[in-house]
Amino acid sequence: GATYRRLPAGPAPREMLSVREKLIDTGDAIIEQRPYLWRLQDRLVARREPDLSVFSADELSLVDEVVGEFWHYNARAISEESHREWGWLTSEEYADIPYQTAWVSSQPLDDEQIERGQQLAEELGLRR
Repeated sequence: GATYRRLPAGPAPREMLSVREKLIDTGDAIIEQRPYLWRLQDRLVARREPDLSVFSADELSLVDEVVGEFWHYNARAISEESHREWGWLTSEEYADIPYQTAWVSSQPLDDEQIERGQQLAEELGLRR
């Protein structure tokens, strides 16, 4: 349900900064400077364990799948990948990206993606 906007480095949730500030204000996270390549990087570091009970097994599985797919990407590669997404391509700089564009792809769907889409449609009562 987050509202994503088109930023120069890639899409980002509009609510991210306020969530980050709240985590820091409550002591649930801190900012640490860590060496990365040839400079120091500010990193948000959790100070408590996450509450995974708010997510379904399917949601957690999806997160694991996406993290696995992009694990070896650096920030530049992720940014370049995001710039191929339909929402990015069709939105103006700093504008909100229509949520529905997440379902639009410039690449053909494979059988697994079609099956997952049909499963979701059935679960949501959208399938005829």
